Amino acid sequence: MHLPHRPRRPRPASRLVPAVLGLALAALVCACAPRTAPQDAAQSGPVTVHDILAQRLTRQHTPVDSVFSPPEDIRHPRHAILLSRQHPDVALLRGVTCAIAKEDGVAAGFENGTVTILGAEDCRTAALPGRGPVDRISWQPGYPALAATQAGSRMVHVLAVERCAWVGEHRVRGDIERIAISPRGAWLAVVDAAHKLWLGSSVGVLDHVGTLRFKVLAFAFTPGESVLMAADSAGWVTLWTTSPMAFGGRFLVPGGPFAAARFDGRVLTLTPKDGRPVGFDVATRAPAPPQPDDSPFTLAGGVLTYTVPDKRWVKRVAFSPPPLTAAIAPQAERLRLADMDGETRVYSLRTGRETTAPDDAAWENASITVTGEILQGKERYRVADPIMQSSGKLLLCRYIAGIGFYLWWVESPSVEGVPEAPPGALPLRTSIRTDTRPGGVPLASPPASEESSTRASDKESAP
Repeated sequence: MHLPHRPRRPRPASRLVPAVLGLALAALVCACAPRTAPQDAAQSGPVTVHDILAQRLTRQHTPVDSVFSPPEDIRHPRHAILLSRQHPDVALLRGVTCAIAKEDGVAAGFENGTVTILGAEDCRTAALPGRGPVDRISWQPGYPALAATQAGSRMVHVLAVERCAWVGEHRVRGDIERIAISPRGAWLAVVDAAHKLWLGSSVGVLDHVGTLRFKVLAFAFTPGESVLMAADSAGWVTLWTTSPMAFGGRFLVPGGPFAAARFDGRVLTLTPKDGRPVGFDVATRAPAPPQPDDSPFTLAGGVLTYTVPDKRWVKRVAFSPPPLTAAIAPQAERLRLADMDGETRVYSLRTGRETTAPDDAAWENASITVTGEILQGKERYRVADPIMQSSGKLLLCRYIAGIGFYLWWVESPSVEGVPEAPPGALPLRTSIRTDTRPGGVPLASPPASEESSTRASDKESAP
């Protein structure tokens, strides 16, 4: 079990707002106390995102070794096990409507109007004062300020993460399109449906400081909180300073119109509707390499999912798989197999490779032995490999390219040459001929590519 480990970012020394706003913050905390969600102090278990992901991965993906324990009753097998090497998905949170998700911190809004923060020691869950699902969140992992809105509301709420309390509340005149809170929480910015920009103290009053011509695609403060940046669909980047609040300039990024944009520090990445992303350095106002959008987190259907970056064995249950059945066309030298995944595949009896079937082939039913072989005269063909036996039970394995390895237990007398211990590798068979040895894919360590194993197996013959 290995997940990428990133040390927690040191907590910023400054609090939610500068010292000059300390008294106002304290007063607002008291005023908002009845709306504060109780801290999840009694919750035990992992706090960091890394620990939570490791725990969920263990729960959602059972160890592969369990496939080598035979079931007690296999007279009526109801399932097979499918093993494949892939990037496992971990369902992290459900009922999510919006999220900011990074490996050092996750903030998620839910249908029930609550916000959950993973990676924060002092605030796990907070309920928004209003009703309705959370539809926007602005936050940076490791920092003490979060802003959120609810669907159908023109109100922006500011959360002091270290206090787990809603300390600011701002109503704007139009429907809200974008929100941004500065990293340490001193400033809040809002863009409404009329492209009006509102800017001010997160615990004070927001002022209308300007109106943009085009739809805002990206909206963020600089790390030092001194500048607010807005990028619109036409490619215009507009800047405002926060202290004092003033227009800070504007410039155009060529290549628009754009369909999406995002800030990664000082680099702005814009993506046209049809075309490649372009990058721009806001500080130097010069082209820069676009930043890849390679987040391992995805939000779809209300489920926030994390995709593990390294491949590993994943076990799935294939319920009621169709049994292997075969037919042979001797004149056409073809074998037809109704396979474990429900598909039909045809193999050449001469080469043992998958091929096509002639239209006029005359098919005869063929029996498959308990060990996965088909006998045709003096010839023998193999569609499954026995890899282990235990207490009168035999474990068979069949590889299907592009899908993985199907494994299932059958009752069988002892088979000579089949080990009683779990195998160290799975047979990657691409030929049904018994004089062709299948490639081996190790279970204990990441294997070489399947193509390499396949090419190696073609050259090897059984002694």
